[in-house]
Amino acid sequence: MSNFSEAMFTNTSFIGTKFMVCKFSKAKFESCLLQGTLFRKCNLENVTFENTIVIASVFDRTKLKGCKFNNCKILNGKKLRTLIPEKNLVNTLFLENFPNTSMFSDDLIQVVESLRTNDYVRRSGILHRKKGLLNTISLEILVSQYSELFLINNLPKLSFLISSEFHTLSYIQKLLCKINDGTILYPGPNHPQGSCN
Repeated sequence: MSNFSEAMFTNTSFIGTKFMVCKFSKAKFESCLLQGTLFRKCNLENVTFENTIVIASVFDRTKLKGCKFNNCKILNGKKLRTLIPEKNLVNTLFLENFPNTSMFSDDLIQVVESLRTNDYVRRSGILHRKKGLLNTISLEILVSQYSELFLINNLPKLSFLISSEFHTLSYIQKLLCKINDGTILYPGPNHPQGSCN
């Protein structure tokens, strides 16, 4: 049995990860992505999930007493919703499907589609899904944090700023925050690629 009790997972991605008979009591997942993650016979008592996206993940025969979700988005979590008391679901949204692209402007969709040209952005799965689809959960979070106009004007800069692998939405959020407050220099298409940590 692996013991992750009181561990802090920040800006971490668990894609297709299988946790079998693991102990997580009092651990915290903050700004994480859990996609296709399996928790089987695990102890998640008093675990906190905060600002985390949970997509098609399974909590099989897992102890969830005192488990809390704060400001999370959970896709395909119908069973999970029945296992967590309402008082432990703070500002947490359960979705049956990815939000429809029609809720975003055509200009924003076009900008996000254009980011597929950056292999690191495309392969991260943060903004793009397979079969030419968009990760509209991430896009919805960005729109709630910034205006669509800000995203239309600044998301294209990511093509020149991102030159290494990343796996969490918080990475993009930090870059946009730095662009917004002027602490990051945008190299532009005629300059060498920058790298942001």
